[in-house]
Amino acid sequence: MTNFKECINLSEDIVTTLDGKELILKGLHNYYGPLTMQLLPFGGIQGVNGGNLIIHVKNGYICPREIVYDGKKYTPKDFCSLPLELVNRVLPD
Repeated sequence: MTNFKECINLSEDIVTTLDGKELILKGLHNYYGPLTMQLLPFGGIQGVNGGNLIIHVKNGYICPREIVYDGKKYTPKDFCSLPLELVNRVLPD
């Protein structure tokens, strides 16, 4: 499991869970676009703007290029369209 209290290495996958199912975020990159105004703890899903899954981490905001959820691969846009109510949720360490 990824420790969100530490700086995230963008060359490594984030491994966590969402609703009790494994969530792997791959191809991480920094995000510099618009954000919502609330400040979430590290590991918080800050937004889903433009089909990006935006996560607040110690070293800023990041997005994945590929997501594996419950063993299925998704693009960020497809994953964000699932009925999971992602915004403002905090991913566990």
